[in-house]
Amino acid sequence: MSLPQSILIGPIEYCLKEVSGLRSTQDHTEILGEMDPTECFIRVEADIPSQRKQVTLWHEIIHAILAQAQRRDVSDEVVGVVSFGIVEVLRRNPALAALNSAGRGSDDRR
Repeated sequence: MSLPQSILIGPIEYCLKEVSGLRSTQDHTEILGEMDPTECFIRVEADIPSQRKQVTLWHEIIHAILAQAQRRDVSDEVVGVVSFGIVEVLRRNPALAALNSAGRGSDDRR
């Protein structure tokens, strides 16, 4: 899996990077990514399988969305559950993922 160079989350463009050596453990939790809303970057461990990169990327995207909403009260555990859920729903329902890229015309208001 190759990450795009950047993504838009709301009005903010986040730089995406795969970084070797990011993996660490903190409070018995494996860290595979990081997000900085001030510097507008998301970093994901490069040396992990593609499926883990997808989950980690979604995990950091959810953190970025919550940071923009000033929601610091959502636990990392909840963010993890939601990120796994998003990846699994998109994986099992490819037509759902395609909905976002199809029909970007005037019919989007329906």
